[in-house]
Amino acid sequence: MGAAETWDVPAIDLDAASVFLARLGSGFTFQTFDETGGKRGDLNRVLHGDLTQHAATLARLNQRGAGVFVMVNAGDGKARKAGNVQAVRAVFADLDGAPLAPVRAANLVPHAIVESSPGRWHTYWLADGVPLEQFKSLQQAIAARFASDPKVCDLPRVMRLPGFLHNKGEPFLSRIIEQHHKPPYPYAAIVAWLGFGEASNEAPAPARITPVRKLADTIPEGERNSTLFALARGLVNRGITPQGVNERLQRMNAERCQPPLCASEVDAIAAHASGYGAQGWSILLYALQDSAEWRALPAASVAIVLAFYRRFDGSNNGRLCVPWSDFNGQHGIDSSRRFYEYLRRAVSAGFLIQTAEPRNGQTGRVPAMYAIPVQYLPKCQNSTWGHVSKQHT
Repeated sequence: MGAAETWDVPAIDLDAASVFLARLGSGFTFQTFDETGGKRGDLNRVLHGDLTQHAATLARLNQRGAGVFVMVNAGDGKARKAGNVQAVRAVFADLDGAPLAPVRAANLVPHAIVESSPGRWHTYWLADGVPLEQFKSLQQAIAARFASDPKVCDLPRVMRLPGFLHNKGEPFLSRIIEQHHKPPYPYAAIVAWLGFGEASNEAPAPARITPVRKLADTIPEGERNSTLFALARGLVNRGITPQGVNERLQRMNAERCQPPLCASEVDAIAAHASGYGAQGWSILLYALQDSAEWRALPAASVAIVLAFYRRFDGSNNGRLCVPWSDFNGQHGIDSSRRFYEYLRRAVSAGFLIQTAEPRNGQTGRVPAMYAIPVQYLPKCQNSTWGHVSKQHT
């Protein structure tokens, strides 16, 4: 906080924290982290027990600038690792800027919605009978459905405890904004809701997809050729034309390679990558292909939907994006207006769902995000589905 800044700091609400924890059960692992940016290690603590035991300590640390978190699942009170988790108490989502409306419209009403920081939400569905080994797959499915943070899938995950201050920037009192006093949802109900079909003793297996890698801001000498080639292969697997691959590589080379390669060398990398052709595959359900709505779609709309399938990697549903420039000059699409007209046709027909509006971000325009409806994705266990490719973004 700058010398000229003064804030009215809200009071800690231990009653709200107690209400939230009471719905989860008893016996908790609390963890605090320094949120002041001052690297104050004395604010980082792990405490086991109940709120009544640790309320004074947690409040004192929170007032000094620590964030207060709690492990949602039930632990053994010894440590905070996957092996210490004894039972799944809830499935949950950190919307991380994604809209709350789709959660509120869901068939399974969340037991609690928490405003963790201004305009940002955590949502919780109490659960009964969820096997430990299936927790991660359920969390990933929730993240795909609501475009929430996909990293929130580990058994010992801690979440911000409502009733305490969020201390990054101006202090904000994390608060419960909605509660629904329903019994916990049985595992079978959660599985059916997420579209996995019947519950079984096997976890719904996600596709074995090579994780998406973020392209570094600076590509140093010694890594330029291999990085650009890997980027080009990812573009080819997404269906980008050789000309489009070359144009993007030239731009990445100019913007990020230090020093840039000569243009002719980039030409050769792009041509080499495109020459291999695309690798990988996607599943298009017969129910989709045989539907009257699919058969009535214009060819350009079909091509756009297929492009979304090629970008789906098994874990990114709800965060899919296809820019109009990928179609410039193809399938009769000669302008952004035409592209969005055909895209809207696909959305109106029910083959895509818009999950986030376009917006202005700190680094430029952030495009709209989309999801493939769950009924048009394969339901499979212990099998690999989706295309397999390494893509840089």
